[in-house]
Amino acid sequence: MHAAGVTLEGHILAVAWQDNSYQALAAATDLLSVIAYNPTAEEAYFFEDCVTRGDGQVLLTFPDYFPTEEVHLWATFEDETSGDCANSEYLGFVEEN
Repeated sequence: MHAAGVTLEGHILAVAWQDNSYQALAAATDLLSVIAYNPTAEEAYFFEDCVTRGDGQVLLTFPDYFPTEEVHLWATFEDETSGDCANSEYLGFVEEN
């Protein structure tokens, strides 16, 4: 995954990436999962099987109870049939706008 952009507005996380399904072991149907961690609150939240690699972007909504003032993000893709996962990628640190 090569993230093209990550933003956080309130509890809405926007993630965009370049579809690299032309590469070996990558398919447009692979499912995206995003892991968020707030180090101050020591809380994590998982968005599992959100959209496909071929979608290229997604809007994710954190629950109201999750603190979004500072969030570290990781993402991975999983093959929908075999369950094999790509190496996770650190998407960076975002702060609530």
